[in-house]
Amino acid sequence: MSVVLKVQGRSLRTSAAPLGILSFEFAGTPAKARMIIESWADVRFVACWNLFLDFPYLVFYSTTIGLACVWAGEKTQSRGRTLASFGIWLAWGQWLAGGLDTIENAALLLILRGFIGAPWPQLAWSCALVKFSIIALGTVYVILGCFSRHLGR
Repeated sequence: MSVVLKVQGRSLRTSAAPLGILSFEFAGTPAKARMIIESWADVRFVACWNLFLDFPYLVFYSTTIGLACVWAGEKTQSRGRTLASFGIWLAWGQWLAGGLDTIENAALLLILRGFIGAPWPQLAWSCALVKFSIIALGTVYVILGCFSRHLGR
């Protein structure tokens, strides 16, 4: 699904949006959002499709990373109950990230429909920041869980 979104959103990379849809997620201001939308004049429908495809994707990534956090928590259980229970909290946090992604996508779709003013760019930016922070924490936790047996040696 990541590959599909990346390939499908390839035409969204412009000078105003060098990271494509990611640049749009982090526009943060009406002026920046407007610049990005204007740079997508011929491919605005691609941005809409990319956001619609992200709805099922957010279920997949949040569940996958969440399950991986539970697995990593089991692997780190010998290191202490606190570290293992942190994995459970991070697992639930991945669904929170998915929920924030839903709000972010809705705000971005509203912006694409012409509601460029406040609060939509700021809301999308805030949701994206917290979402990616939770995803990053979960991913690091899973990576550390993979190596937990070797860290004590």
